[in-house]
Amino acid sequence: NVARSGDDRLMEFTLPTNEKVAFLDKGGKNYLILPARKQYAELTKEALGFEVRRLLMPEQIVAQAKGLSGMNLVGEETQNGRQVMKYAYQSAANTNTQAGTVSTESQLIIDKETGLPLRTETVSQSQGNVQGMNSVRVVTEMTDIKSTPDPALFALPTDYQQIDPET
Repeated sequence: NVARSGDDRLMEFTLPTNEKVAFLDKGGKNYLILPARKQYAELTKEALGFEVRRLLMPEQIVAQAKGLSGMNLVGEETQNGRQVMKYAYQSAANTNTQAGTVSTESQLIIDKETGLPLRTETVSQSQGNVQGMNSVRVVTEMTDIKSTPDPALFALPTDYQQIDPET
């Protein structure tokens, strides 16, 4: 789940351990919320050593992707009733490992109204095998987009314990 209201942002996701986690960007502060543990932490660049918002927020990811050398706008169209811009990216790099040269092709579809990445697909293939694998395909999609999210989504839980970001 991804939501935006003014300057507030929320992104909810599930870790490989099946634990649900939420990242809340509210009032210029960043929080990691752990519902199953009823805990949250304020995340600061000083505590983490990097700006977590740049890694997690879809519009930040889109801005970084558009700036990649080799990323090209390939067209505009309508998909699922939304105006979108389509980008494509290709590259190849010698990893100097047993994987050899790895080639990557990506497609990025961005909603013109929200700037959100509606769909990404990346396929990477290597000349060699790494643990029996020589390719990977990653697809992400955003669906069920609403223009007016519930304001309660952006409230910091009052009944959760605040923990240190290092924890």
